[in-house]
Amino acid sequence: MNTVTGIPSRFSSRSIKKALAILLAVLTIVSLTLSAPRNSSADEPAVPAVLTLYEGPATMRSSSVADVRVDGYPLFVYDVMVNHQHIWSADAQPSRTPMTYFDFSGTVSIEIRMPGLDTVESAEVLPSSAGIIPSVKEGVVCFTLSEPGAYTVVFNHSVNQALHLFANPPETDIPSPDDPNVFYVGPGEWVMDAVSLTDGQTLYLAGGAVLHSVVSVAGAKDVRIRGRGIIDGSDYPAWNQPGSSARVPINLDHAKQVEVEGIILVNSNCWNLNSYSSSDVAIHNVKIISGRQNGDGFTFQSCLRHTVTDCFARTWDDSLVIKNYSGSSADITFRNIQIWTDLAQSMEIGYETDKGLTLDPEISGITFEDITVLYNFHKPVISIHNSDDAFVHDITYRNIVVENAFMQGDNGINKELIEMTLQNSAWSTVRDEFGSIDSVVIDGLTVVNTPDGKIPASRFSGQSEEHRITNVTMKNIRILDQKISSLKDMKASVNEFCEGISVIAPDRETQEALPGAPARQDRDRVSLTAEKTVTVVSAPKQSSAERPACFPDPTEDYIPLPEGENLALNKPVASGAHTDVYVSANVNDGKTDTYWESKGFPAEMTLDLQGSFPVSAVAVCLNPSAVWEPRTQEIEVLISSDGENFEVVVPAAKYDFRADTGNRIRMDFPAVEAAFVRLVFTLNTSSHTGGAQAAEIGVWSEP
Repeated sequence: MNTVTGIPSRFSSRSIKKALAILLAVLTIVSLTLSAPRNSSADEPAVPAVLTLYEGPATMRSSSVADVRVDGYPLFVYDVMVNHQHIWSADAQPSRTPMTYFDFSGTVSIEIRMPGLDTVESAEVLPSSAGIIPSVKEGVVCFTLSEPGAYTVVFNHSVNQALHLFANPPETDIPSPDDPNVFYVGPGEWVMDAVSLTDGQTLYLAGGAVLHSVVSVAGAKDVRIRGRGIIDGSDYPAWNQPGSSARVPINLDHAKQVEVEGIILVNSNCWNLNSYSSSDVAIHNVKIISGRQNGDGFTFQSCLRHTVTDCFARTWDDSLVIKNYSGSSADITFRNIQIWTDLAQSMEIGYETDKGLTLDPEISGITFEDITVLYNFHKPVISIHNSDDAFVHDITYRNIVVENAFMQGDNGINKELIEMTLQNSAWSTVRDEFGSIDSVVIDGLTVVNTPDGKIPASRFSGQSEEHRITNVTMKNIRILDQKISSLKDMKASVNEFCEGISVIAPDRETQEALPGAPARQDRDRVSLTAEKTVTVVSAPKQSSAERPACFPDPTEDYIPLPEGENLALNKPVASGAHTDVYVSANVNDGKTDTYWESKGFPAEMTLDLQGSFPVSAVAVCLNPSAVWEPRTQEIEVLISSDGENFEVVVPAAKYDFRADTGNRIRMDFPAVEAAFVRLVFTLNTSSHTGGAQAAEIGVWSEP
């Protein structure tokens, strides 16, 4: 018997079959009007129905693992990264699982074949609240959908090769490609280093588009990211691998009034949708599937007024997470979200609650509502880990359903259902002070399944008489069909530094209304339509991924570097203390994706030219990627003939580094004989460092 993540599997792997046939070979959008069975009631009007299908890029192949059809039409199936290793490892390698999507209204039939599995004997469609019980005959899985949403199909009682099916509602208000404030990326496979959006701009990813890039919204307002397409991070190695760095698919940094809607994020090399010190953000119908290190789903630090609705997240780290990095967090709502947590916590507040060492930090007004946890394989489902000194209060969890609570923890610990603590951790910044937790409500929590059929434990642990956990109310709790009426029923441990931790027994009426696995859907109530408009969105002819035409070549506006030989390239360098792995040797290795970062100011960098030259220009470059926020650095240039006595040739001045000019600056001066060049940095306005930064420093002589 093979096992995947501890769930029995009735099959073994076999060789992959022939690739799925390519989608309909149409060159333009094709619309067909088809007849469908009418509802038996003549008095009931037919529901207008549409079905929109998206060809995959011509440069990619549909999965050989899964063959999925909707109303008989084949769907392009993507193989995306997931991770079945449910304990952290820096070297954990992801596996693949099939994913596909389409848009519809009305009713559609789904037909699934799984050539990637030896056999299909059974299938489940999640979430259970959808009430869908599929038929399985001769290995073919069939069922009907009448509501848009995220659906997961699990075969043979094993999560191996589970199919993620994203059935979107029809798209409306599609922006015009001719709008000067819209970057319109059509169907096909596209690649570029980064997309940087400014005030009033929209990035639109059409269905059928796969974009290998990252999107940055830094200090901008009134920005939209929307569509039906995919942002795919598979081009980048995991962030923690040698020579790699974090490439966050969507990164909001001090942004305001941002909307993100409809798109899919897959194969990220780190976090997925990150928001830092941003406010008034609305995220809707965004789907995330992640299988690599630190693959957090929706992760917000020191943010205000965020809403996340009708979304999906399968992650290899915290699925929904709130932290404090540079101030307080408040008024954040997660509603109607499905979660699959392969690693870490499902709904986490912490551990970092005051990473920025701010005055009186708080996390408040956080709501998790109508959340379905399909699977949690690792750490607590509900957790507040206040491991710094914040005041965490007014937190609400409402109508939470955990279909499979399979928390294995780390070596037997951290496997609670609910955990709230005030203790230092590996992620603590404040180690000599502690905070508190107050006014938490869990109203409606249902656990359907556990691996051993037993109720998992919960834990509440305050720090001291001064730093306590108070007023935590839990009501309408049902675990494994058992009505929970007390802390004892919950197997909850509560230490002496907690007060007001209570469980309120539901009355009979409330108990019967609690969410759970419903009975089979009544199919006689499904309203079929008289007509259905089917649209197949075609993919362009491509032989390889291309740069989207809506983004001009940025190098045309780069500040030009001097002509001739860079005298500093690969020459000896010396500097003071550096930060982490950002060593001085990076400044002249010829690569802008490596860089030097000093530890504090002033910061000196001295280059030995190994000979005397008539020096007339110095350039400082950062990584040209748009993910590097604009910054200003103050720099002075000195020269020397002996490496001991230096004279100023460029007085200290402030220089702006911007991605649209290549993140580079150039300093020209009358030629002077020099064997050593020293740069002194005294300022860097970046919010992400406390030192100087340079990816490359070049020195040129007079032509």
